[in-house]
Amino acid sequence: MKQMLKSRFLPTDYEQLLFQQFQNCKQTNRTVQAYTEEFLRLSARNNLAESEVQQTAWYINGLRLNIQDRVSLHRVFSVEDAQEMARKIEMQLERTSPSIRGSNYSGRGSFGKGKQIDASGSSTQQIGDMNRALGGVAGIPKEPVAANNRAPNVQNPYAKPQPIRCYKCNELGHRSSDCPLRRMANIIEHEEEEHEEDWVDEEEVEDEVGEQVNCVVRRLLLAPRIEDTQRNQLFRARCTVNGKVCDVIIDSRSCENIVSKALVDHLQLKTEPHSTPYTIGWIRKGPELKVTHVCRLPISIGKSYHDTIMCDVVEMDACHVLLGRPWQYDVDITHRARENTYSFVWNKIRIMLKPRGDTPQAPKKQGSGSGSGVVQRAGVMLNICKREGMYMLVEKGDKQTVARIPEALKPLLKAFYDVMPDDLPDRLPPLRDIQHEIDFLPGASLPNLPHYRMNPKENQNLQEQVGELLRKGFLRESKSPCAVPALLTPKKDGSMRMCVDSRAINRITIKYIFPIPRLDDMLDRLAGSRVFTKIDLRSGYHQVRIRPGDEWKTAFKTSAGLYEWLVMLFGLANAPSTFMRLMTQKRW
Repeated sequence: MKQMLKSRFLPTDYEQLLFQQFQNCKQTNRTVQAYTEEFLRLSARNNLAESEVQQTAWYINGLRLNIQDRVSLHRVFSVEDAQEMARKIEMQLERTSPSIRGSNYSGRGSFGKGKQIDASGSSTQQIGDMNRALGGVAGIPKEPVAANNRAPNVQNPYAKPQPIRCYKCNELGHRSSDCPLRRMANIIEHEEEEHEEDWVDEEEVEDEVGEQVNCVVRRLLLAPRIEDTQRNQLFRARCTVNGKVCDVIIDSRSCENIVSKALVDHLQLKTEPHSTPYTIGWIRKGPELKVTHVCRLPISIGKSYHDTIMCDVVEMDACHVLLGRPWQYDVDITHRARENTYSFVWNKIRIMLKPRGDTPQAPKKQGSGSGSGVVQRAGVMLNICKREGMYMLVEKGDKQTVARIPEALKPLLKAFYDVMPDDLPDRLPPLRDIQHEIDFLPGASLPNLPHYRMNPKENQNLQEQVGELLRKGFLRESKSPCAVPALLTPKKDGSMRMCVDSRAINRITIKYIFPIPRLDDMLDRLAGSRVFTKIDLRSGYHQVRIRPGDEWKTAFKTSAGLYEWLVMLFGLANAPSTFMRLMTQKRW
């Protein structure tokens, strides 16, 4: 059996790999204790038929050279004696030279040669290094540095050359001050450029005053509150076209100047065919639009800017006029991103465009004396008098439809009222051939969980629901050895529903899988049907009895006592399968 397990789960060269690990077992930077444990573990796993003297030789050969040299001076014939001697030598080396296991340790240390490092030479070398790094201080000339290694100390011939390492790129051969990857930070005093400005006056345009174009009258419901920051806002302003105030957006990403088709139709502006029609998208919700006409738009912003620009006519909902790169190039506009303002010079007058400052107001509460409509009564009457086009959107409330029972069906429903009651009768359903069975796994431990902590109001609600189920006969007091807690969950109407946490019972219940009907088969059966009904699952579950003798397995616990179910409840493992069996056999 052992040989079969080895051939099944171990590689073919497993013993060879173990012996290689045993041969390569060295102390390196580990302690004597850690090396000894690894040596004994590999020696035991290899099952080597070697004498105690041979194992001792293997052990001494794996020690560090400085410890191995001192152990070899004594006669040792067992691994235990060699381990004890190596541990004492290691403690002695740590006391005499704390840096023996430092980062600069490599193989045989200075104790193996019997030499000592001259302290004065080390200090002189550090002073020389500092002078070379500072480039010569107090008349001390700067010494040349080798390309890769620092020059060794002349007074100490056994000093190891230490490589120069850069702390920036972690490469050898240069210091961090001479690193080629070091970024140079230059501080330059800023001098403001002086330009000869040819403008003599300045105008700030914040908003246009006049009659605004109302292509569609809409209502604002729950208008969002707009923050004061301009970081995520487009530049929106207003301009005047033929005496009408229009919304305008300045967009540097737009390749053309665009005017809304609704504005062109409303103001009856003249259009002409486009020389090179093209397709445009992302301006209005819907498919891509074909641009086929252009319009010469007479536009004015403020009191000083008046111009006629060529715009493509497009159906869009974002604004009335969109000024793109052509207009910005013509007026040589300057954008200040933080203030979200545009400025340009027109006829020696500097014009600054500021974003529109109006924000949508939230609808006022009822009874405040003013309506929530956008257009006031005076504006509506003015549009009616001018006989201009106007659209009104009227909101109507949804009417609640009440299902009416035909008079011919009322006697029939009254005669069979006991067949279709509004609620289940206050008694247990009759015993049927299909009952809910609960079978536990053999040898499973029965759960006995404490009840959940509830506030007094929730506890009272839970006890009322338990009392109602006791009155109907669906529950009874129990002495079951297993119990799970009951809890309350909120319903959509705000009330609470009692639920039983049956997860612990379901984990030890044997699952019975009953086939669920396919959806396409159910749709085929409904072909030609006209009348459809629905089943209250709660009432349906409560019409299935628990198999006699399994009631104690449904016990649940509250703060008032222990109860068990006599009818099937939600949350049990096999409840859907039992209900589907009952529905399939049509034995109600």
